[in-house]
Amino acid sequence: MDSSNLLLCYNKGCGAKFNPDENKKDSCIFHPGPPYFHDAYKIWKCCNKKSTDFSTWLSFEGCTRGPHNPDKPCNDVPKVLLSQPEVEEKMIVWNGLNKPAERSEAHNRERVSLSVQMTESSCKALESELQRRKENVEIIDEIQNLKLLIGTGCTNNACKATYTGPETDLQECLHHPGNAIFHEGMKFWSCCERKTTDFGAFLDQLGCSRGKHCWTKGL
Repeated sequence: MDSSNLLLCYNKGCGAKFNPDENKKDSCIFHPGPPYFHDAYKIWKCCNKKSTDFSTWLSFEGCTRGPHNPDKPCNDVPKVLLSQPEVEEKMIVWNGLNKPAERSEAHNRERVSLSVQMTESSCKALESELQRRKENVEIIDEIQNLKLLIGTGCTNNACKATYTGPETDLQECLHHPGNAIFHEGMKFWSCCERKTTDFGAFLDQLGCSRGKHCWTKGL
């Protein structure tokens, strides 16, 4: 039969061309149920075959036999007219500025500065807080002055750079500022959400943000 006379089957999961004269009741293998998508999965509702890969999902063989269908499905969306009741316009009348409030006699009274005296316990608490802040500054200075070992790795997510000397700090750090998320088989960074099911591919994803290297966790 001339291929120009063949008809296209519109059954979901089939898409084959067929001769209408040879169309039998079991010529077509298709999915009678609708597709639906949930949490990155593509699923056939009739047989629950699912995949996170769209091409793999489309290649799933049908779960039902029947005749080929030459009728193209109607995808027209019915038009819905929304009518809103007329709302009477509200009129706002401006009556001018409000009159200023009258000043009370208390406003014109003489102001007197009060002297503040600190108790002994308040002085001790202040000295303790100042000492604590001084110790914190000394600890931070000590950490920042630590000599980094050659070969120390950057602690930023997905950065594979290692410390080779002061010049390494001049290099740009390509990393993921977000957190690693694992949900229903998918692995992705919260900052860019490039999802994959393969753990190796997840670890090899290049960072989505540029900044400075971090050689010590917490700095």
